[in-house]
Amino acid sequence: METKKRYFITTKFEKFGTYEFLATSKEHAIKLFESGDYDFDNYTEEWGEYNEVIEEIEEEIFADTQLTLAI
Repeated sequence: METKKRYFITTKFEKFGTYEFLATSKEHAIKLFESGDYDFDNYTEEWGEYNEVIEEIEEEIFADTQLTLAI
C-alpha cells in the first residue's frame, strides 16, 4: 500500500504591470519609478501568471506523528 504525504510547493511567477508617469524623458521616468515616486491610481496589471517556476518544496513532517507526554 502506497502512503501519501502532503507537500507544499512555493512558486514564483512574473506578472505584467503598467505604471503611468509624467516625465521629461525616458530616463526621468525610470528615475521616478526607481525612487518609488508613483501613484497606484495610475497602475494597471494584467491578470494571470507568467513564467511560473518552483522556488521550494517542503514535506509536511508532523502529519503522521503523534506526540505523547509522560505523566
